[in-house]
Amino acid sequence: MNRVLIVGAPGSGKSTLARALQAKTGLPITHLDTYYFDPKEHYQKHKAAWLRRVEKLAAEDKWIIEGCHVTTFAKETDRSDVTIFLDYSRRVIICRLIKRSILQGFRDPPEMPEGWREVYDTKARRWIFNYVLNFRRTFRTELAELLAAGNNKQRLIFRHPKEAEAFLRTQK
Repeated sequence: MNRVLIVGAPGSGKSTLARALQAKTGLPITHLDTYYFDPKEHYQKHKAAWLRRVEKLAAEDKWIIEGCHVTTFAKETDRSDVTIFLDYSRRVIICRLIKRSILQGFRDPPEMPEGWREVYDTKARRWIFNYVLNFRRTFRTELAELLAAGNNKQRLIFRHPKEAEAFLRTQK
């Protein structure tokens, strides 16, 4: 296992799983949001540059890439040995988002780029919760199709965090 792709809705635990898997395997992590939200590169506004950047990241020999940028998913699955889809229920994800945004003291996620700040105003919270509530309806089918079509050797769909924990226990 040299290239692992982890996808799922915001708040599903992609970064947390990536860090735990890195601790077991030593593989370097690439958090796609670190690049996508980089205030210096403006990838949000430049789709072609964003796709080139992801191609370059996926061309590396060893990595854990985590994120859910559906526009780049096919490029990553073509190169991954293992693709993990965290297909958790809305309830699990909403609980995790609440914990992250309130109980953890509104800290910015450590994987975000320098100069980026998590926005905790009502509009931003409403957007992220609506995105999560609609994630399965909007992206789940597309992700499942891409997983089925991908050239990767192993496709894992975890529907509960305990499945991810069990997977981690099997890693060396």
